[in-house]
Amino acid sequence: MTRIPQGAQTEAVRHLSARLVKAGYEAVDWGEVVSEVGPLRSEVKRRIASPDCRVLVLLGGTGPNPDDITPEALETILEKRFDGFSVLFHVYSHASAGLPGLLSRAVAGIANGTCVLALPASLSALRDIWDNLLFHHLSLDPDICSLVRASLRAEKKSTVAADGMDIPADS
Repeated sequence: MTRIPQGAQTEAVRHLSARLVKAGYEAVDWGEVVSEVGPLRSEVKRRIASPDCRVLVLLGGTGPNPDDITPEALETILEKRFDGFSVLFHVYSHASAGLPGLLSRAVAGIANGTCVLALPASLSALRDIWDNLLFHHLSLDPDICSLVRASLRAEKKSTVAADGMDIPADS
């Protein structure tokens, strides 16, 4: 099942949603755009607190403009960063888009046992990244080395409250 809010039905969202469902994800739920660091952090923490959230994809806000704040919002949330993801993203993006592809600040990592990805909202960038990188790394196949498998190995040590305070799992 795919739930996409009316205001978020861009080609990029539809493209990525269709690929995620085809890859075996049962539900793809898109939220509203958050363009301030504090509220975005709170929303990410709220979503990754759910044991059902295996992958959280943030689209947009990864460019060089002053209002592109997604990487900054994730700085204090990610427990492990996969810097190689960004490197490979830039390789594929540069090959298809040239120098503008190097301006993205795509991020991947693990937070509270959830694979978190911050990607550009460009349809062409999502096509490149899905075909060359995400298709493999979002695989639900337990025999494939992937970002999802790495996040499943990460122990969920706490439930993260939306106000930014960690609550131990045994409380």
